[in-house]
Amino acid sequence: MVQLPEKTSRLKEVQPKSGINFVLYNNVFDIVEENTGYLPVDDRINAIQILATDQLVMTEAGFFEIFVNNEAQTPVYYDNLMVTMRSGSSTVTEVNAYYPFGMLMPGLGIIAPPDKYNAYKHSAKELQKEMELNWLDYGARMYDPIVGRFWTPDRYAEKYYHLSPYSYAANNPINVIDINGDSLFVNFKGEGARELFESMMNHGFNGQFKTNISASGKVTLEATKNGGDLSKLNAGAKSFYESMNKITTSKSIVNVDAYNGNKDINVGNFEMGAIDVGDMAQFDAFVHGKDTKDGNFAQQTTTQQSKIAHELMEQWGKADGYKDAQRAHDTFGVYWENNVNKNTRLGEMRNIPRGQGVVQQFQHSGGAIRMIRVMGGQNSTYTPIITVTPYKR
Repeated sequence: MVQLPEKTSRLKEVQPKSGINFVLYNNVFDIVEENTGYLPVDDRINAIQILATDQLVMTEAGFFEIFVNNEAQTPVYYDNLMVTMRSGSSTVTEVNAYYPFGMLMPGLGIIAPPDKYNAYKHSAKELQKEMELNWLDYGARMYDPIVGRFWTPDRYAEKYYHLSPYSYAANNPINVIDINGDSLFVNFKGEGARELFESMMNHGFNGQFKTNISASGKVTLEATKNGGDLSKLNAGAKSFYESMNKITTSKSIVNVDAYNGNKDINVGNFEMGAIDVGDMAQFDAFVHGKDTKDGNFAQQTTTQQSKIAHELMEQWGKADGYKDAQRAHDTFGVYWENNVNKNTRLGEMRNIPRGQGVVQQFQHSGGAIRMIRVMGGQNSTYTPIITVTPYKR
């Protein structure tokens, strides 16, 4: 039996590596947050665990999606996944089960009556039944879930030369999804902001990928000439790539202002939709070490790349409907910062004398705690750039 946190703090207190995800959408495909969550597996326990959640009440028509994931370094087996439905004044009109590439599993669902027909199927894409083709409309292209291929080439095929331009989800639908957006735009403010941002981004990919920034500020990732191999990234670098790839290929459009020294911004400002790359550069650069026996290479404290992931994932969450700064910070920012650094960011140290900055704490898997002092920046009268130094009690 897994001891789960309270429902209201599940996303806040647990940093997921593997588990069961559940998402409720209303009838216009907006996420219903109170009925959306994550049931984590404790991958430190080599035993049978039971994952369950409280009863969820649907107050309006919508769609309920359930899927499992595993980002841990050990195999996790899911058995006997059950969804129990209790109808009150409403009824369940349709249930669909899919193979990984999107083809329906016959005999495992509930077919909706003709007057309740729902055209949106796998991945919430509209099923096109004209001429009995039964393709899914992905916006720019039509997808055939029977053969697991698009019928027109990917317009970004040059970025993924090692894949067929007709492939779906990089031929790996368990870990990857295909969506139809172009999402990250960075507006650079101040001399050197663009160059500094690009340099820190590229350092996180260990020569396997690079950042492409258009004249309009649109950010995309592409493989380097002899790179593109995820297996050559250690666990932290792979997490950095995953976070940036998630943003740059998302259906949500993220617009961020990037400054190089702004006294009103300490690393990032959620409400302003802004980051300060000058602040980020004061942290240590990511170290590309070899993974340890448990699959992780932990940084001493925090890194430039983890701060980029933290702040941009917060803005991605904001664009996706998370308007509360603290929730975006906990759910997206700290989660991806920890994933990149492969350590755990703790709460800031209390009782620091006024004017002595903020002390951030980071704990390694072995239990050791490292601390840094962050000073200056926001509300500072002497410099718009923060200073970061080691801290000892």
